[in-house]
Amino acid sequence: MLALSLPNHEANDIGERIFQELSITELEGEGSAENYWKYMDGQFKKDDMLQMCDTIKAFTLCRRKENQHIKDYINEFDSLYMKAKKKGLSNLPAE
Repeated sequence: MLALSLPNHEANDIGERIFQELSITELEGEGSAENYWKYMDGQFKKDDMLQMCDTIKAFTLCRRKENQHIKDYINEFDSLYMKAKKKGLSNLPAE
């Protein structure tokens, strides 16, 4: 059902490509969801290095927005910092 609902009129024709590259038996029955998501990850998932770069970039570009409450900014900063640390950013200096 998921594969049938994919668009096949756009530039990448993902709806058509999935049926060309996977058989009907791979898309039906047991294990079909895993096959579908594995295929989609192969087509669209960012690799680990790109995810790391995007996450660290988002953290380094974090700025307090005009009229943003300081508590909201600190929460956003902490959230982005923790995500960046999980992806490989070293600890910030205590200062």
